[in-house]
Amino acid sequence: MLRVALGERPNALRGLNIYDGPGVEGHENATFESIDAAERALIDAQDVHRARLKAAEDAIESAKEEARKAYAVDDEAMSAARRTLHWQQRNSLIPVARLPPEIIRAIFAFCSDIDRPWIEEGLSDYPGWLAVTHVCRRWRDVALEYPGLWADVLYSLGPAWADAFVERAQTMPLVVHLDSPYAPDWHIQSVAKNISRTAYLNVEVDVLENY
Repeated sequence: MLRVALGERPNALRGLNIYDGPGVEGHENATFESIDAAERALIDAQDVHRARLKAAEDAIESAKEEARKAYAVDDEAMSAARRTLHWQQRNSLIPVARLPPEIIRAIFAFCSDIDRPWIEEGLSDYPGWLAVTHVCRRWRDVALEYPGLWADVLYSLGPAWADAFVERAQTMPLVVHLDSPYAPDWHIQSVAKNISRTAYLNVEVDVLENY
């Protein structure tokens, strides 16, 4: 069968505006902008995540460092405690360490009478009998708990030592020695403050000869 058509076939869609909007190009631009915005949001979110992760890592590392320091301190404290225990056990085996406190106090009192400490400007300090308080913990405790040992106040050692003697003597009557009537003001003030406790006051005066 032979069919021949002349002219243009009518189209039912002719005359209709199918794309009622910005057109294909406008839609493409909007799509690209949405993609760019999504990419920027993703990048921002990744940056925030990395910052939070870095902060968490720093916090963990800081906690580890603090734990290492605490462990080192604890380890050193344990080592010091072990050394102290070792020396205490070792000292307890020495015969003199088994002396009763009464005998040790008597020895300290004898030492304080014959070996007085002194301080002189330009020379090395001489601790005298005060050295017994640095031999071991037991000797120091016995000395500090013996008020009579500190009643002889040595103002020549300076104000700090003088105050320590007065405090450690507790309620014991004091024996006070002043090297000169021209002693510093703190000497006079300390003596005046404790005059009610002073049982013996010795003032040494240098006599100048007239030529």
